[in-house]
Amino acid sequence: MSDADVTNHPQDAPSAAGGMAPSSAPGSEGDGMSRRGFLQACTAGAALTVVAAGGYVAFRFLQPDGSLDVPADFVLGRAQDIPQGRTFVAQAKLFVERQGARVRCISAVCTHLGCLVTWDEGIQRYRCPCHGSDFLPDGTNPTGPASKPLPFFRLSRDADGRVIAHRRQTLVCDGNEWLDLG
Repeated sequence: MSDADVTNHPQDAPSAAGGMAPSSAPGSEGDGMSRRGFLQACTAGAALTVVAAGGYVAFRFLQPDGSLDVPADFVLGRAQDIPQGRTFVAQAKLFVERQGARVRCISAVCTHLGCLVTWDEGIQRYRCPCHGSDFLPDGTNPTGPASKPLPFFRLSRDADGRVIAHRRQTLVCDGNEWLDLG
């Protein structure tokens, strides 16, 4: 092989220490990260950040509104102050229904995604304005997308005769959800 066939590169030249200088040619093994590797790592990190941020936004969108939180026990008032019929209690996010001397309360929070339901007097149903779920007066849901019925809350009276809704103690509609005020 002649000298004309050999191409000398600066990285192949002997170093001042007497050895060969480290090569930075593509595919060579070095102690540092190549420019391509660095850019790939930055791109992967940026993509991961975008995916994580998008996932967080989607997760928060699907969670019920934090403003729906109310105290576990909510004082509805004195028994004689609860009107006949069905009344929405905005502060407690529930409906109170009184028939004669008995009363019960049902959650106004849709079991699908936490929207507030309304009472439709015309069809005698609770309706979710967000996604279209319907609930019968007993809380059951004949149509979706909600898959669970609206829960009733246990009621009690304190020593002063006030009616208290216990939001962490749910009941099914079996006749025992009524509190006798008599």
